[in-house]
Amino acid sequence: MTRLASGLILALGILALIIYGTVFQFFLFTAIVAALGAHEFFSMLTSAGKPSLAVVGIPAAALFDWALFSGSGQGLLIAVMALFILSSAATVFSPHADRLASGALLTYGVLFTGAPMGALALIRAEQDGAGLVTMLITATALCDTGAYYFGRAFGKRKLAPSLSPGKTVEGFFGGLAGAVVGALLVWRVMIPSFGIADAVIAGLLAGLLGPIGDLAESAIKRNLGVKDSGAIIPGHGGVLDRADSLLFTSASFLVFLQIRMML
Repeated sequence: MTRLASGLILALGILALIIYGTVFQFFLFTAIVAALGAHEFFSMLTSAGKPSLAVVGIPAAALFDWALFSGSGQGLLIAVMALFILSSAATVFSPHADRLASGALLTYGVLFTGAPMGALALIRAEQDGAGLVTMLITATALCDTGAYYFGRAFGKRKLAPSLSPGKTVEGFFGGLAGAVVGALLVWRVMIPSFGIADAVIAGLLAGLLGPIGDLAESAIKRNLGVKDSGAIIPGHGGVLDRADSLLFTSASFLVFLQIRMML
């Protein structure tokens, strides 16, 4: 019951922010999520005895979010160069014995959390941005839901047993169908000008890449020996536990939109 209630409240709150909030307000939300996700990432590193530079990694994740949202090539250049300098400095001054890992994990943590949230904020700033973000989140959510229920009903073949024993090939295809249905529903209601073919592609991206994001976080947690990334969301775990699929789908959807504009 706690899981259902917190999930419903969270979903309705985010939907209200997407539809009724301003572009800047949504950016602030993504920056907070990026910082919270980075905090969870570096906290997991600390608990596993790995090099963790949270003091610079957390603000750097929020900076990367801003750099993408700003739409400025100069801003993104500053963020990339700042991350390069910080990571290089970590290999020299890190107190941890594995200095190379210090720089590598800092870079990965910032990109893993800051870049996808920046992509989401940039999508919201597009024309019909509220509808596009709603489509992306709905398709990603229905992918997870379809995979869960279809996998429970028909799942026999394991998809990635070493990373997530509960995921099945049958569940994957159920999730793919759910993602396409979710994208088409939002397309019909909110952005009919987007085009049905584009909506199907959006659904396919969510259905194909969402599970990769989920498995990527599972790989991180298994490697670090933790069950959940955090406990900020009652019944759900941490921010990364809820947003793992969205990390991959938001980045891929932004790439798709940019290619679509070029054609």
